[in-house]
Amino acid sequence: MRKLLFLLVLSITGLLALAQETRVTGKVTTATGEPVAGASVVVKGQSKGAATNAAGNFTITVPKGATLVITSIGFAPQEITANNTNLTATLIYLKNPPPLAVVMYLGLCRMINFDG
Repeated sequence: MRKLLFLLVLSITGLLALAQETRVTGKVTTATGEPVAGASVVVKGQSKGAATNAAGNFTITVPKGATLVITSIGFAPQEITANNTNLTATLIYLKNPPPLAVVMYLGLCRMINFDG
C-alpha cells in the first residue's frame, strides 16, 4: 500500500512540474514584415534561449508568464511576455547602430564592437 501511495505522489509531482512550463512558438519580423533570421530569443534572467531560423520562426520552452528578450544586430531589443503559445514580435531598426569591426588574428575571426 505504501509503495502505491508513494508512486501516486511521485507521478502527481512530476505532472505538476511539467505543467509549469509551456512550449512557445513565434515569428520575429521587421516593421515591413520581413523575417529576421538569427535573432536571439532568451528568457529574461536565465540562460535558456533559442535563435530564429531563416524564416524568422523560433520554438522555446519557458515557464508560464516568462518574459522573452528578443535581440538582433542593428535592431532595438524587445521584451514580450509569453502568455500565449504563439507569439509575433516586430523589431525596429536602430537609427545609429554601433559600428562593428571584424578582427582576424592567427586564423581566428572575431566580431567586436568598435567605439571610436
